[in-house]
Amino acid sequence: MTCIREKIAKKCGGLPLAANVLGIVLRLQNTETDWLTILDHGYGDEEKNFEPSMDGRRVPSSISWWISIGYWQIHFSKIFDDGKDVSINQLYNFQTLVLLSCTNCKMILVGIGSLKILRHLNLSYSDVEKLPDSVVQLMNLQTLILTNCERLAALPVNIGSLTDLRQLKLNYCTTLQVLPREAGTLAQLRCLDLSSSGIKELSESCFSNLSNLESVDFGACKLPKEIKNSPKLRIFRHRREDTNEMPRGIETLTCLEVLDSYVVRSRETIFCTDDDSGIVELANLNSLKNLTIDHLEFVRGGIDADRAKLQDKTNLCDLLLRWGSNFDDDDEMAFDEALEGLEPNRNLRTLRIFGFPGFELPKWMGSSNYLPNLLKLILWGYNRCENLPALGTLPCLSFLYIKETNSLKCFGEEFYYQQEEQEKEKTISSSSNSFPSLDTLWIRGCPKLTSIPNSFPFLKILSLSHTNNKAITSILATGGLTSLTNFVIDDSPELTYIPVRVLFQNVTQNLQILSIKRCSKFQGFLEDDDLNIYNNNKEGPEINSNSNYISSSPRLLEMIVCPVLTLLPDLRSITSLRKCDKLKESIPYDLKKSLTFLEDLEVDFIQIEDKHLPDPTSVYDLINLMEDQKQK
Repeated sequence: MTCIREKIAKKCGGLPLAANVLGIVLRLQNTETDWLTILDHGYGDEEKNFEPSMDGRRVPSSISWWISIGYWQIHFSKIFDDGKDVSINQLYNFQTLVLLSCTNCKMILVGIGSLKILRHLNLSYSDVEKLPDSVVQLMNLQTLILTNCERLAALPVNIGSLTDLRQLKLNYCTTLQVLPREAGTLAQLRCLDLSSSGIKELSESCFSNLSNLESVDFGACKLPKEIKNSPKLRIFRHRREDTNEMPRGIETLTCLEVLDSYVVRSRETIFCTDDDSGIVELANLNSLKNLTIDHLEFVRGGIDADRAKLQDKTNLCDLLLRWGSNFDDDDEMAFDEALEGLEPNRNLRTLRIFGFPGFELPKWMGSSNYLPNLLKLILWGYNRCENLPALGTLPCLSFLYIKETNSLKCFGEEFYYQQEEQEKEKTISSSSNSFPSLDTLWIRGCPKLTSIPNSFPFLKILSLSHTNNKAITSILATGGLTSLTNFVIDDSPELTYIPVRVLFQNVTQNLQILSIKRCSKFQGFLEDDDLNIYNNNKEGPEINSNSNYISSSPRLLEMIVCPVLTLLPDLRSITSLRKCDKLKESIPYDLKKSLTFLEDLEVDFIQIEDKHLPDPTSVYDLINLMEDQKQK
């Protein structure tokens, strides 16, 4: 063992503190196997693992960082998890201790109270069931992280003795039901995270004294009645949906940067009047950067919505507006007016609008004068809007996601530019200046959508799911997808054919990935000779077979869960194809000679007459098997 000890000492590079750290570890282990484990873990070749220190000396890189900040993260989990009677009470010099995913915490934490200068303790994902009472002796502890300690059932009753504690994270501690009352005496606490924990309610006294709190996530825990005693609060998150539960004093939190979410009070709340929903509480919160407003159905129209003064919030970058289902049809006009009154500041980067029950979206959503910096727009769950505003005029919009807009029928000209602009510049086509930055478009669950005219000249990613087959061929036939690289069609049960000329013409000359999934009636791709089938069925714009086209060359082609697929494009002309996923054996030419460039071929259905033959495991095996099946 003397030889092992000398090798370990040599790897310390002459640094006394490094030798001290490893000396403590070696004292805890007294067998040759244990010492070899320590020698072989985490260091490697000393000539390759040295780095200069601040005084010019070279120290082992694997421990220099630990020493420089008084930090030790246990990498040798095997040493502590093998059931031996070990303790860490000799590690009295450490300031940071991390025991991630440790499975022997009860034994290891014995005597932890002796680490008098410990500042940071992280037991995340460990098997700790109860923190030892000696934890409260760590008077210098500033951080206690217990994320995902699913077995943790209790905290020390005297947790208030940790007078210097700044951060307490109990997120995903699903077994933990109670936060001790003394937690309310943690006057220095800056961050409290209870998200996804088992804690359902806090005592009022537990929260009212946390005057230095800057970040809190209540998760599903019941919110306190008042929050005005935390004037330094910057982040306030919760997952409660009770419309009568928002704490009083929100308007005093002028340092607030993240509010997720503000729940609009219902009309039955005693703090509201006939024309005031209480949303005026947001008026002076001008430091907000991220804001979610829930249950907007209780806003009393445009005048009430305007009281939130979103236009004055110059720091606001991310805004989520969400309606619930608690409304009467008599409020239909009020919804349109309310959204009009919630116009944000022009610095907004991300806008999400969920469940809007009105008939018309406001004009400020489709004007470069109002939202010149908007990058991302998500519209989800509209059942009454048949048209969209002029989103094509937004100069910076790069991501557009439209989902479950069941009433949307078409993207008309108003989708690309304001009517006023059209009248001023009648000679300019709508496609020439529309969507100058859009590179990603997702459309999900728009069953009535039948027409998507015009073009998206800079679009790279297009994903269409549960949409009308006419909408699919309509957007392909416009001649404006010159930058498209990824095209996904998913769950479109009415789609039957796609003309090769539509898909692989020069409008999609940069196409790299084509994926068609869960299209139960999709039979495949029509060549020029079969275009009369397509045109007679009127599945989209009529295609002229005499026009020339340049074949694009995708690298990935996949058709998944398309049970009636029979017509494939001629893969021999797609020479850059590298992966061909889930195709049936309807290829009429010699695969081994024609598809030599193919790297990966997956076939989802081949009937093998000889049941004793093994399943194919390579592209070559698949091709041989498919050729054999054809010869039979």
